[in-house]
Amino acid sequence: MSTRISKTYVILFLMIAACLVKAGVTFDRESRTMCIVDFPETVPCRPLNLLRADRMNGWDVMSYDKTSDTYTLNANLRIGNNNSTHTYFQIGSPDHLSETLKVKGNIILYPEYVKGENESKGRDWINSLAVGVPGNKDSKACLRIVNGEKSKHTIYITRIPKPDGKGYLHKPFTAFGGTLKVCNGTIGGIGSSPKECMGQPLLYARKVYLENAVIENYKGCFTTGCFPKTCEVKATVFRNGDMAVHNPGFNMQDCTFENIGTAISGFGGAVRITLKNCVFKNNNRNFLLAYRGSVVDLVDCKVGEAKYPDNFQNRVRGKKKLPPAMLLQSKNQKVMVSGPDGKPLAGMKVRITAKNADKSIYSTSGITVTTDKNGSAVALLAISGKSIAKDAKTPSVQVYEYTVKVSGGGYPEKTVDTFKPGTDSGELTVKMDKK
Repeated sequence: MSTRISKTYVILFLMIAACLVKAGVTFDRESRTMCIVDFPETVPCRPLNLLRADRMNGWDVMSYDKTSDTYTLNANLRIGNNNSTHTYFQIGSPDHLSETLKVKGNIILYPEYVKGENESKGRDWINSLAVGVPGNKDSKACLRIVNGEKSKHTIYITRIPKPDGKGYLHKPFTAFGGTLKVCNGTIGGIGSSPKECMGQPLLYARKVYLENAVIENYKGCFTTGCFPKTCEVKATVFRNGDMAVHNPGFNMQDCTFENIGTAISGFGGAVRITLKNCVFKNNNRNFLLAYRGSVVDLVDCKVGEAKYPDNFQNRVRGKKKLPPAMLLQSKNQKVMVSGPDGKPLAGMKVRITAKNADKSIYSTSGITVTTDKNGSAVALLAISGKSIAKDAKTPSVQVYEYTVKVSGGGYPEKTVDTFKPGTDSGELTVKMDKK
């Protein structure tokens, strides 16, 4: 048995070694950029690899503080290439839960595919930046972006500016790739002041995945370049930034938006998203919906008062006639059904019909749910809707009302003629009459 195990480890070691033969860390002095290429997912490049390469080659752009487990790179960092190889860079590990990398420069996550260069194989490879340890909530791994004296530094994925700052290396939508994962980790500038905040990120990535992440101290909108099919965000805190999400947006859950200029912005186009169990607090403005066709549905969210009111405008993009922008507040409404003796009734049909909801927002044909063994049923109901009125800062507000009918078990049908989930607290209790 021991012989078999030892052979297995030898084979594994040789496989890893073969991968690392190609792997490398180089430094371009002209652009002051440290470049990493060809690190497989099984053995990703770590900040320690950068430090070792720096000391071995005498570049003198990297330092390490053992007490805080903090590496500082006084240069740009480029991850990967479009050369049909994988390049993974990882900050944080089970044995370095508080590992921190400070980068005094830009981070460039290079595309795997560039039209006209490696079209046949480029989409099969991955260039990845990961911060934090998935599944370990004790992880406090961190990536800090440190600005220059006259310039903002940030993260660029695929959409990479030219060295002179005029335009980009690749034309729009001719480059593809890049994966950003932040799980139990933090990305941001070194402080919340304008000088300390990192610059506007451009995340035109294959995939952006944020879970139990903290995104803080940044200018612009952190998720610029993220689309519904490429971005997944949950249990993430956005704080001390200009915007968290802008058009077209993407669904989010269990997130917190704190001290944000405008948490959800549709200034550049329509936003159609659902936010579940999210919290908004101490923002300058919570929502800006400038274009017709926008629908933001807040499900079981807590929205604190902002410094400035929500802003609704009536802009139009394209010829198609769309309804005015709408901000919905919804909740998972619990309905409890009991018999005349007060005991819960299972298998009862609860039909809920909107009395005054717009057909484009809510189906007036109604929702039917069935009670479980505890006599409980849950239905997603819109509480209220905000839309544009006479001016952008004073929206019209409609509070939705419902009729609830309960039937089954041989009991006479019971009707609650008018139910307002936004003003009627807690669960709705329906007690059936005797048969």
